[in-house]
Amino acid sequence: MINLTPSKTTFNVCDAGFGLGTMMYNFYIESKKFEDKTFNFFGVEKYKEYVDFFNKNLKGYWDNNIDLYVDDIMNHNYGKYDIVYCYTPFKNENELMGMYQKIVDELKPNGILIEYAWSGMGFYSSIRKTHKNNPETTKLIRLITHDVLIKL
Repeated sequence: MINLTPSKTTFNVCDAGFGLGTMMYNFYIESKKFEDKTFNFFGVEKYKEYVDFFNKNLKGYWDNNIDLYVDDIMNHNYGKYDIVYCYTPFKNENELMGMYQKIVDELKPNGILIEYAWSGMGFYSSIRKTHKNNPETTKLIRLITHDVLIKL
């Protein structure tokens, strides 16, 4: 995914629906392999209890290289991120599609939306549907096992 933008040296990565950060932690560990790139990590989680627990018990594992926002993912602005990651935070198709559309609308050019659930397609093949709804402003690519949307 990082190779999609080889000239870029700094990446702002956001997990929409952070929970306790277990899935995003994989990105954090993998980022350490890129010595010539800088990664800044962010998470959006609406449950303050999760954020408080994370800050007290888990943040140290990240070398404090993460900022969390207590916010509803539908209220957060995704315009400053290069990569937005999620793990299907909604089970309802309309809510999920609404969230993907919001992210696509707000991502900066060359921003990437990646969904982890269902081999990267999201429930209801929602990543592909989001691309079909935005063919002029997104590009859909398959990276190994995941569909990834790139904002054009």
